[in-house]
Amino acid sequence: MLALACRTILRPLTVLGGDVYLRRKLEPVDFGVYAIVQFALAVFMQFGDVGLASALIRQPTLPTRRQLSSAWILQMLVALAITTLMWVGAPTLREIWPDMSPRGVWVLRALSIDLVLSSARLVPSLLMERELEYGKLAVLDVLLNGAYYVTAVGLAFTGHGVMSLAFAVIVRGTFGVIGAFVLRPFRPALVLDMELLRPIMHFGVRFQAKNLIGFLSSAIAPVYAGRALGQSQLGFINLGQSTAYFPLK
Repeated sequence: MLALACRTILRPLTVLGGDVYLRRKLEPVDFGVYAIVQFALAVFMQFGDVGLASALIRQPTLPTRRQLSSAWILQMLVALAITTLMWVGAPTLREIWPDMSPRGVWVLRALSIDLVLSSARLVPSLLMERELEYGKLAVLDVLLNGAYYVTAVGLAFTGHGVMSLAFAVIVRGTFGVIGAFVLRPFRPALVLDMELLRPIMHFGVRFQAKNLIGFLSSAIAPVYAGRALGQSQLGFINLGQSTAYFPLK
């Protein structure tokens, strides 16, 4: 409880401090581009997440190394495939949102790398949750937020615009992989046993369907507002939503 309470206090304060500076330093259109790209990335992530972590966390018996390694290999293969698809298909963003600048394509490509980095820390993170290591999870969470905002603020200060947010995501993901494996060491074996994964995936896919419903409801702003109102107006909408949510935290 203490670890989670500290995380709940420190994380929003870090977010508030970083966001205040970034909102003043960057243009509204930058946050509009970022919101659209995040949505495009989230679409692919919905299909890339087969719920392996959730299934292994709730599994009554302790997952074997073969199970964990197979899950890690499968998730990495899916993440690499989706990242490759996003790099190739990134230019289609400008067909859906015609007023998007060419930088938006590179923002999507940069953010797609985070999908691979997030998948890489799958096993250490789920093991910490299974073992109720919330102190370590809280440390990791605060570290990731700190890495993101230090990088974003530094790059924004030097005039990198919306790419500040994209590069900050990559730095955060890199710290996440290193931190997760340091806090909960795990050495995956090069094995992919689909027989072991099949019952896990059966639960995971059904569990993931719940997240898809929430995702669809949040898609209205980037899909409709980004196209009908423009990226600057979407940036203001994004700012209003995040600012209104902060006091609730």
